[in-house]
Formats: sequence, C-alpha cells, structure tokens
Amino acid sequence: MSRNPLSLRDLLTSLGQRLEQLSLPELQRALHTHAAGIPAEERRTFLDIFLSPGSDSEGHLPAVQLLPATRDLTWPVDSDPLLAEIDDFAERVAAGDFFEGFGWDHDIHDERSY
Repeated sequence: MSRNPLSLRDLLTSLGQRLEQLSLPELQRALHTHAAGIPAEERRTFLDIFLSPGSDSEGHLPAVQLLPATRDLTWPVDSDPLLAEIDDFAERVAAGDFFEGFGWDHDIHDERSY
C-alpha cells in the first residue's frame, strides 16, 4: 500500500475513468463484492449512497453523489476570493501592520520583534 494518501481530486478522476470502462454487469459485480465486505455498522451508509434524488428521508444526498463525473476539481486559482484575501494579508504583514515593537523576549532569551 502506498504511503502517500491519494488526494480527493485524484481519487475522483481515477474512479471516473475506471467506472467509464466498466459495463453495467461489471459495475454491479464490483459493487456487490465491495458491499459484501462492509462491516454491519457501515452498511446503511453505503446503501444510502444509491438513493434517488428526493427519496432521502433526511433531505440530502452524500456530497460525493452530487459531484458530476466530469466536473473539473482543480481550484479556480485565477478567480478565488480567498487568494485575494491571502495576498492582502501578506502585503499587510510585509508593510509592518502587525509589528508592535522590538525588545527582549524572556522565553527565547534574545531580542525580537513583536
């Protein structure tokens, strides 16, 4: 088994590619085989993945089921507002907005900025 965990994007991409290659009987066989090995306390959660929209008693479906198979899962780097906030914060740090002073730090026994 690999020591590096598989990212969600890589998992969903690979899973989508593998599912496209399977026929319906092959897919059913794979799901039955997987279901047979699921511990009893996890069986209901697994089965609930296959509810049709509107039939879930709690009114929602698991997040993975809601993801379209062809969805591009890369982060929209050019337009994400979080990146603008991070850039703004980095500029404020560089400009000294969080600098309160310079002095002796008793914990590290040296001078430092605060």
